[in-house]
Amino acid sequence: MSGRNKLQLRYNAMLLGARNYIPELGCELVYDLGREVHITFDNSGYKYEITRGGKDLMRIIKIFKDAFPGKIESRIEWSMERSYNALFFGEIDLIAANRLLAENGYGGLVLVDNGFSRLMSAYLDIKNPRIYNLIPAGVEKSTAIKLDRKLRNLKKGNCIALGDSAEDLKMAKEVFAFFLMKDAVEMDSSLLELAGSCSNVYITEGRMNRGWAEVIKYLAQ
Repeated sequence: MSGRNKLQLRYNAMLLGARNYIPELGCELVYDLGREVHITFDNSGYKYEITRGGKDLMRIIKIFKDAFPGKIESRIEWSMERSYNALFFGEIDLIAANRLLAENGYGGLVLVDNGFSRLMSAYLDIKNPRIYNLIPAGVEKSTAIKLDRKLRNLKKGNCIALGDSAEDLKMAKEVFAFFLMKDAVEMDSSLLELAGSCSNVYITEGRMNRGWAEVIKYLAQ
C-alpha cells in the first residue's frame, strides 16, 4: 500500500512477486496486477477535478501557495496518472490547510501527511520536507485494509502492517500488529504518543528498509 498511483505500484509489485496492491493511500484496491479494481469509497457524488491538470487542483495549488508562500509545492505532472489523489511536498500547518479547503468549497477533500520525504528538497524554505496527499474525505489506508479483508475473507489475526507516518499508524486498528519504523519516531516524536495509544504497535530497532527487513526476518523464524 502506498500513496503512489496504481501504475507505479504495478511495477513495484512485480519486483516483489506480488499481484495485489492498494494505491493512492487507500482510494483503490487492485487485484491480479490490475485485472480487478475496487474503489474503496462511494464516488457517486464525487465531483472534484484534482488529477490530470484538473481545474480544482489548479485552484487548490494557488490557495495553498498564497497561504504558505515558499512552504508547499505541487506540479501537474505529479498527479497526471492518478485517479483520486493529488501529490504535494512541503512543510505546512495541516489544520490550517484543511480549514482553507473547507472555506473554499472543498470540504469533501482532505490534505493528509504521508511522512517525511528525501525525494524533494529544491527551493522550498523548509527544514523537514514531507509528502502530502490530497484525497477524498473519509479515505484512509485502514478503510482499504478493512475492505480488502472483507473481499478476501482475511482474519485480522492474520494481517500485519508496517509504516513510517501518522497516516500509516491508522492501519493499526485493522491488523493484528503494526510495526513503526524507528527513523519515523526519531524525526517526529509526536508519533510516540500516537503509537502509545495502540496496544498492537511495535517500534523497530532498524531504520527505514532495515526496519522492514527486521520484521520480515522475525516473521520468517
